[in-house]
Parts: sequence; C-alpha cells; structure tokens
Amino acid sequence: MNKRASKIVLVTTVGLMLLTTVSIGISNKENYEVIDINGNRSVLDNVNVVYQDHKGYYKTSEVKISKDNIEVKKHSKDAVRSLPLKKEYRENRDIFKSVNNSENMYKIENNIGEIHVSKDYKTSDHGELYANVTNRDLKSKKDDYYEIPLNYKFKNNNDNNSVSQTIVYNNELYVLVGIDKSPGYLDEEETVSISKGCLANIYKLDLENKSSELVASRVVADKDELSKLSYTSFKYENTLYFIKETIDNSNKDNMKKKFELMSYDFKNNKFNSEKMPFDMEANNNISNFYVEGDKVIFLTNDIANKNKLSMKLSTLDLKNKKWINQNEEYNISVNDNKDGISITSMRYIDNKLYLIIDSSEYAEQTGPSAPLNRQYLYVIDKNTKKNLYSGIIRNDSTSYVSPNILTNDEI
Repeated sequence: MNKRASKIVLVTTVGLMLLTTVSIGISNKENYEVIDINGNRSVLDNVNVVYQDHKGYYKTSEVKISKDNIEVKKHSKDAVRSLPLKKEYRENRDIFKSVNNSENMYKIENNIGEIHVSKDYKTSDHGELYANVTNRDLKSKKDDYYEIPLNYKFKNNNDNNSVSQTIVYNNELYVLVGIDKSPGYLDEEETVSISKGCLANIYKLDLENKSSELVASRVVADKDELSKLSYTSFKYENTLYFIKETIDNSNKDNMKKKFELMSYDFKNNKFNSEKMPFDMEANNNISNFYVEGDKVIFLTNDIANKNKLSMKLSTLDLKNKKWINQNEEYNISVNDNKDGISITSMRYIDNKLYLIIDSSEYAEQTGPSAPLNRQYLYVIDKNTKKNLYSGIIRNDSTSYVSPNILTNDEI
C-alpha cells in the first residue's frame, strides 16, 4: 500500500513538473509576425531583420526575419540590444550588459571591451574626465573594470562631455571626446539643443599602465559660436570622422542648422574639415547614417507630415573624398502616424534602401496591457525610388527591441 501510494505521488509529481515545463515553454514563446502591406517579401533576397529580444537574464532570444520565414534561436545569457553580431562580441556578450551602443566597443590583440567616458567629481570644486574601461583578456577570461584619468578638468558645472568614439589604429587604442561649453537650448520648447563653443580631444589609452595621453586637440567652435559636435562619428582607414553642427539664429522665427564634416588623420596627425551639402531647420538632425565599404550614407530631414515621410539621402565616397549624390529625396506613405514616427535602422545594400520605422504610439507603451509592438519595414529601389515592399513587424515583447539589418554572410 505504501509502495502504491509512493508510485502515485511520484507519477503525480512528475506529471505536474512536465505540465509546468510545457506551460513555461508556451508562455515564454516569442510571438513575432510580419503583415505584408505592399509588395512581396521576396525582395529581401539575402537580407534579414535580426532582433535580440531579452526578457530577463536567462530569457534572451535572437529572432531572424527573412524573406521566407521567422526563426527564433534561444540564448542562455542576456545580450545588449545594440550588440554587433560579430563572433567575438557574441561569445563575450555577458560583459556588455550595460553598454548602450556599439561605437565604444573595441577588440585589440587578445583584449575585448568597452569604454564609457564620463565626468566625475573627485573634489567639490571641479569635475574631471575619466575613461571607464570594461576589459576582458580573451586568453585568461579575466575581467577588469577600472578608470583611466584623461587629465581634463571642467572649469564649471556647465561644461559637459558629449560625443565619444573608441578607435583602434595600428593596434593601439584611442578615444575621441567632445567637450561642450555651456550647453543649453535656444527655444522655449527645448527642441533646439546647442552649446557655445566646443572642443574635440583625442586620447591614446594604455590599458596595461592605466594611463592616457592627449595626442590631438581641436577647438571646433569658440565661446561665442553656437556649435556643438553631433553624436555621428565613424572611422575609415587612417581617418576618424565626426560632425560639427552650427545654428544660424539671425532669424529667430526660422533658425537654420548647418554641418561640417570634421576629420582627424592619424597617420599625419592632422585635422581637416569641409562643409556638408545639406541645411535644415534647427530642430532637425542627421537622423541616420551607415558606412558601407568606402562610402558613407547620410539620411536627413525625416519629416513626417500626416501619413507621409520625406527623407533626403546623401552619399560621400570616402576613398575619393567626393559626394556621389546630394539630397536625393524619397517619399513614402506611412500607415500609422498618430503620435509621430522615427527611423531606427537604415541600410543600403545592392541598390536597395532598407528602412525600419518606429511608431511612438507603440514604442512608448510596455507591460501586459500594452498593444503589440509594431515596426514598419520598407524596401525602396534606390534608382527608381519605387517602394518595392512594406510590411508591419509585430511582437509581444514587454521591452523595446532594437533591430539590425544584416545579410546572410554577416549572421
């Protein structure tokens, strides 16, 4: 009798465990779907939309949307939303949990890591600039977290560090730091952000000795000029590129913004600058950019008007230092524009422009009672400017999920 009771208890326990496991599996299953609006998804060819969806430390999934289907691959550890899908970063993704973007990640010799530049108050009268380093030795798997002083002191509380970009050149580690003087707003609605005067410093970092050296500095704007450095920066061969924004407020009712492409040549230790071929209203910005081979593509003026999105595309040949096209205009219809939209990802591959657009109505709502998140996928022929495909990507993630646009070879 006791044996029989024990068997009943055992069978019941195992049954409950199996039922619980199945229930958890069902409840944790990601719900992604693509609703075609216009055209056929086959125009994606070898391009995929890849999400890293993390709902907790052990509930991270990688979702790949291709021309044929939707694949979900489970991971055992958490990942960062904007983590580049390179082998070294993916295999060591556990040290990048606090990284907000990929511009400050690096791989140098047997080390991989990330640098975050911040202002710290070691004394009460001034702030100092530090490079906060998260580093992993790929051989020993040892992790180190430390500060490297950049030996820059802020004279007052108004000064602030803005853009930062980590660069590897000749197997040595550098970081660009933008320093804004007296940052603030030019309008009451706080939509036009600018500063009076800004500085660009380039530091060489020695991880072994935890020290830094200022190798170059450029006054980008003097104390009376309404200019600042944008968050757009990238490296091509021996040169680091970053952008200066300047506000013309001679007409308070129609303020304009102009741009200069700044560059620093590591090989010749030289700064250069040239005007960029687009002006816009002061509250607009360079919304997206992408470096593809020896070309960089800038997307500007993504102004939403009712259900229409107007964009301008400009391409710079970095090898020949010439603009291939300037302000090519694209207009697409957007089905959902209640509360505003924004372009979160763009890429130009094989003469096609790929865009992923967020609707703020859905991006700002989270939790069980929120509607399904939705993002819009557009594929546009760059020559004819014809909309080849548009569709809605919906998911039930409780947190915002950032997409990557990748080819089959890059995954």
